[in-house]
Amino acid sequence: PVLSMMQQAADLSGAVKPLRIGLSWRSTNPSTGKSRSIPLQRMVRLFDKIDRDIALVNLQYGDVSAEISTSNDTSVHRIEYQSGINYVHDTATFLDTVRSVDVVVSIDNSTLFFAGHLNKPTFALLSPTPHWVWGKAQEQSIWFPSIQLLQTEESEAWEDKFTSVLLSLQSIIDCNGHDARTDSDGSG
Repeated sequence: PVLSMMQQAADLSGAVKPLRIGLSWRSTNPSTGKSRSIPLQRMVRLFDKIDRDIALVNLQYGDVSAEISTSNDTSVHRIEYQSGINYVHDTATFLDTVRSVDVVVSIDNSTLFFAGHLNKPTFALLSPTPHWVWGKAQEQSIWFPSIQLLQTEESEAWEDKFTSVLLSLQSIIDCNGHDARTDSDGSG
């Protein structure tokens, strides 16, 4: 469903532009947040495998400037973020940012609910014990049809889910007709 939504959007737009991917990697829930979160560096390595022009956009709430700065120093694709903006306190800016992306990749946190409410194509990376609203062993959210559920069976075993997201994103990018990423001199 996420892929078909993106393909329909590509057919309508006709314009070639970088795919804008919104990211959220951490839950601050005191009892389950740690098991639901994925270190940013680990998540970003997924996108480093994409050899096309993409734009990563921060959708993570809280003060994440240090994490993003570290990631941007070591990763192929830089994460766009608005320094000094905390989405917890500025929901309007957060919603505008979610609207600005083409697709969302998020762990099990409130970002999923906002993306689903906005009908944004979304990949939900779920831990073995996700929030009850996502159900168990489902591939599609019954509450938000734009959200594809990718639940791991073991904590920290994200690689197969990352591969699923990567393959879907590659298909979306290919469908949109994006050119291979080029160096600044245009040589590739």
